[in-house]
Amino acid sequence: MSPSFVTQATRRRFIVASSRSAVGIGAALLLSASVFAQDTRPTSRPDAVDRAIDDAETVIITATRTRKSPLDVPATTWTVDVAELEKTRPVRSLSDALEDAPSIHLQKTSHIQNSPFIRGLTGYHTLLMVDGIRLNDSVLRAGPNDLWGTVDPRSIGRLEVVYGSSSVLYGSDSMGGTVNILPKSRLERGETSSWERRVSSTYQSALNAFDNRAEIEGNIGKDFGWFVGGTIANYGNVRAGGSLNEQPKTGYDLNAFDGVFDFALDTRWNLRLIGQSVEVDDAMRTHQTLWAKSWQGTTVGTDKQRMFDFGRDLVGLSLDGQKLDGAIDHMKATVSYQNYQEDGDRIRANDQRNIDGFDVDTWGIALQFDKKIGDHSLTFGGDWYRDSVDSWRFNYAASGALSSVGIQGPVADDASYDLGGLFIQDAWALNPSLSLIGGLRATYASVDADRVASSSAATAVPTAIEDDWVAVVASLRAVAKIDDDRSLYGGWSQGFRAPNLSDLTRLDIARTNELEVPSPGLSPEHADTFELGVKGRGTWTYEVAYYYTLLDDIIIRRPTGVVTGGLTEAVKSNDGDGFVQGVDVATRWTVDDHWSLRMTGTWMDGALDQYPTSSPVIAREPLSRMAPLQATLAARWTNDDGAFWLEPTAEFVSRQTRLTTADRADTSRIPPGGTPGYGVLSLYAGWRASSSTDVFAGIENILDKNYRVHGSGLNEPGTNFVLGFTTTF
Repeated sequence: MSPSFVTQATRRRFIVASSRSAVGIGAALLLSASVFAQDTRPTSRPDAVDRAIDDAETVIITATRTRKSPLDVPATTWTVDVAELEKTRPVRSLSDALEDAPSIHLQKTSHIQNSPFIRGLTGYHTLLMVDGIRLNDSVLRAGPNDLWGTVDPRSIGRLEVVYGSSSVLYGSDSMGGTVNILPKSRLERGETSSWERRVSSTYQSALNAFDNRAEIEGNIGKDFGWFVGGTIANYGNVRAGGSLNEQPKTGYDLNAFDGVFDFALDTRWNLRLIGQSVEVDDAMRTHQTLWAKSWQGTTVGTDKQRMFDFGRDLVGLSLDGQKLDGAIDHMKATVSYQNYQEDGDRIRANDQRNIDGFDVDTWGIALQFDKKIGDHSLTFGGDWYRDSVDSWRFNYAASGALSSVGIQGPVADDASYDLGGLFIQDAWALNPSLSLIGGLRATYASVDADRVASSSAATAVPTAIEDDWVAVVASLRAVAKIDDDRSLYGGWSQGFRAPNLSDLTRLDIARTNELEVPSPGLSPEHADTFELGVKGRGTWTYEVAYYYTLLDDIIIRRPTGVVTGGLTEAVKSNDGDGFVQGVDVATRWTVDDHWSLRMTGTWMDGALDQYPTSSPVIAREPLSRMAPLQATLAARWTNDDGAFWLEPTAEFVSRQTRLTTADRADTSRIPPGGTPGYGVLSLYAGWRASSSTDVFAGIENILDKNYRVHGSGLNEPGTNFVLGFTTTF
């Protein structure tokens, strides 16, 4: 790839981003100019986070690939009505939509470069999907990453989280948890045709942020429904609490466009087309740069710049058949195409410049069939995804002259990766109160990489990697109804993850002062999760679960003792055995017609074999970036007609001192001795100003606490005044 290509690619990305901005602005103007109003919303609604704990109408799909009520699901789950949540508080990113969920730790390299730790695992150990379409690709790395930042949270209708291993149903990566995004769509399709226009905007003082959204949705009778939305978001520098004040270079811009089109072919068959396009510009990892601010003894980096632009485009077409006659009762077929691109621009202290990036095209196909035979409900099918990857790196001297062109970028160049599998699940109703759910999946993965650097040295020669793996995983779970409002659940499920291009070929900075180098010859990772929980619904709603996950053959970094450009080299190996265990708690008490209280809590413990030094001596250490003990409390008051509500919240997080050797060396993110605990108080209020307009306001971090989420690269906002509205025309 030539330097001229980089210039052309950058210019193309600028044109695309500008076009998307124009589309978003045009949609906003169109909606604002509309003079016809139609409101089809209910007259009252529960709080969106309350609905995550309980809703009589809630149906969970992701946990079993079939529609079930929460009490019938044999796993710990969390659901969020994000479309309602964004009318009550700011939702800056996909991760922010999960901030109240138990056993989810929201470490942030930056506010847009993050992915949650679910039960102690993150990155490619958790699976992210949109409408059942796999977003994880073969370049995804172990730690928090940019992929989650390419999901516009304002495009989400609802989130479903399934905790623990779900590889039987969803294949590789589903070890810590699975998150399925159900996009906004036209939910109401009546006999008459109608359409609605909607605009929303949110301002946040501590981020100097404006977040603007425009949406159009409608239907032509029952046969055709559409939803189209566009977002323009501008985030400024984050002002931390206390005396730390503004954190330079922590802002970014986001432009997004999304759409969902549903066609009812007849009373049984529906065709759905979804599309998403997201661009994030000028997102800097400041903790590695001289722009960072020291906090509680953290060090400041030396790079002058570590800037990233990244984006994702997705198109999916699915055919869904319900209540079919014959050999199957239900079937769904999906084909998808996704493009993910990431560009990095690093300027070192000596003014040397490195420009690198990669481009991933992913084609996918998935089939699912359902059949009920007596007391058995069978779900079976298969899926296949193929990645094609281009990767590049250009190095420039301090003078600006091109000094070298790398063999590869962050991952192998001219590479392909295939991932496919077949699965079957049987839900056996032993009696009206007890069901067993068992499943089996066979997975095949292969890699073919033509251009891989043999080492980090400038004189390295290209090599090639070809490999493949086969794995079979199983699960067996049970759910027992105690009565109409309570159930017990538990069981065993296996997780599996095949080595990907990031494991095998990454040549890039990892943690502070650490450089990953290519590591061929790796094997798959495995996890076995054992879980026991209880659920209740009613005036007092609760879900409490204990889990224990055995981790085997986990791919870990092993320092080689070689230092290149001030960075310690690390290769990867399957030497990580360990465990993670914990307790999830989520509960809500409806006191009366006006008051409700809710609480979520997390306790977690874990350990993993590591190489603390460059010596080939392994030692068991705490799980890296492990979530500290934490709890969230909230009370909600609503007036008689539901037009006004008030909600104080409190978050408490303990100090985290359980650190690995690598955590202690990550001095730009983790203070000496560990990350201090904190308590944060916030207050939100909302008002339904009219049948078509909702207004909310809030004060976050009222006491201006200066704090950082454990393992993060920047501090959280100080006192933050927020104001937002949503109006429908």
